[in-house]
Amino acid sequence: MSLRRTLTIPGTLAILVVVNSFGIAQEDDSRRLAEKVDQFFENLANPNSTATAVFNELLDGSLLASPQSSEKLLALLDEYKKLEPRYGAFLEAKEVDVRRVGNSLIFLTYLYKAEQFPVVWRFVYYRPPSDEPDGPDWFVVRLSFDTKIEDLAATSRGL
Repeated sequence: MSLRRTLTIPGTLAILVVVNSFGIAQEDDSRRLAEKVDQFFENLANPNSTATAVFNELLDGSLLASPQSSEKLLALLDEYKKLEPRYGAFLEAKEVDVRRVGNSLIFLTYLYKAEQFPVVWRFVYYRPPSDEPDGPDWFVVRLSFDTKIEDLAATSRGL
């Protein structure tokens, strides 16, 4: 005896709508976080902003902004302040890659274009699991930059 299960057309449509709306919500999260990073770079380029204030705004709610991580943040700020003397003035930042790992991690990679050399920036956002529909907000758990441009060859989308 075989057991056969079928979905009716209305049931199938309901499942497709739920799956599609979940995918849209995930895409919206990625887009919203990319917009935050875009704003971060715009604020860094603004002569009326300080790097410290801009980094603190990006890292709001993150352990990276906690007193326990203050030395790491100061070191990151020091390295950021060396970019212009080393590579020239900032020209633009372009999104290179967005990757999602499950429902809790989003990896964003940007190419920071300076006059003399590009710099790769990596942002990792985390959102803890939650039973609430909207859940907690995303926050940065890792922020780094370097000149390992060859690593972009695997992720490039035509810059």
